Amino acid sequence: MTKKKSKKKLNPFYKSVIFLLFVILFMMIVSLFLRFTHLLSRKEESEAYRKSFTIDVRNACGDKGVASYFSYLLETADFDVINIGNLAKSTKMSYIVYKEGLPQRKVNLISSVTGIDSVVVDSTGTYLFDVTIVLGGNYKEKSALFIRRYSDKKERK
Repeated sequence: MTKKKSKKKLNPFYKSVIFLLFVILFMMIVSLFLRFTHLLSRKEESEAYRKSFTIDVRNACGDKGVASYFSYLLETADFDVINIGNLAKSTKMSYIVYKEGLPQRKVNLISSVTGIDSVVVDSTGTYLFDVTIVLGGNYKEKSALFIRRYSDKKERK
C-alpha cells in the first residue's frame, strides 16, 4: 500500500493575514513611488516659482562688486536676477523693497533665503522690478548664512 501524502489546507485566518500583508506591501511600494515622483515635480515647481518674479540688486554699502556677487549667489540659489547696480547714497541697513500687490509668500521667500528681514512696500511705483534688494553696510552679517551656503555650493560643482 502506498501512503498518500495529505495536503494541509491553510486555515482561512492565515489566508486572510497573508492577503492583508500583500496588500500592505503593495500600498507601501505605491506610496514610495508616488512620493518620489511628487518630490521631483515639487523641485521643478520650486525652481519655476523662484523665477516667477523680477529681482533687482542694488549696492548701497560702498564696496565694489557687491551687487554683482550677491546676484551671482541668488542665481546659484535658482533665482532670476534681472538687474544689478549701485545706489548713489550709502546706507548702513540692508532692506528689501517689493511692489505693492506682490504676494507676501514671494517676499517671505526672498527674505528667508537672503537673511534680510527689513522689508518695505513700494506703494508709489518708483521701483521697476517686483523685488529690489538694497545691500547696505550690514549685508555681510545679515546674509552670512546665505553667502556661506551658496558660495560653497557653486565651488563644489
